Amino acid sequence: MPSVEGTVVREIDANSRVIGTWEIDGRTNTFTFNLSNSMPMFKSGAATLTYDTTDDLTGTCTFQGLIGRNQIKVTLDDAVTVSGSLDTAIRVNASVNGTGIWQQS
Repeated sequence: MPSVEGTVVREIDANSRVIGTWEIDGRTNTFTFNLSNSMPMFKSGAATLTYDTTDDLTGTCTFQGLIGRNQIKVTLDDAVTVSGSLDTAIRVNASVNGTGIWQQS
């Protein structure tokens, strides 16, 4: 399965929205995570996206995983995974789930 490194950051104005961005084949692939719960500010400047084909990186899907202390590890319903170390540790260790949508530009 191919993998690529990118960034994942909690959006400044929405404590339950997280944006992941990865460059693949000259295109920016963005996944917006709409979390079921609030999270403190965090960023992973080295978040690894693992997928089967770029067809997996389209549309709306659900996800579940863990964000906390020093890491993020989330699995989308199409077996796509996002994992990495947080740039700065946070005080919570939370199970997360929700829905999200892929966009390409």
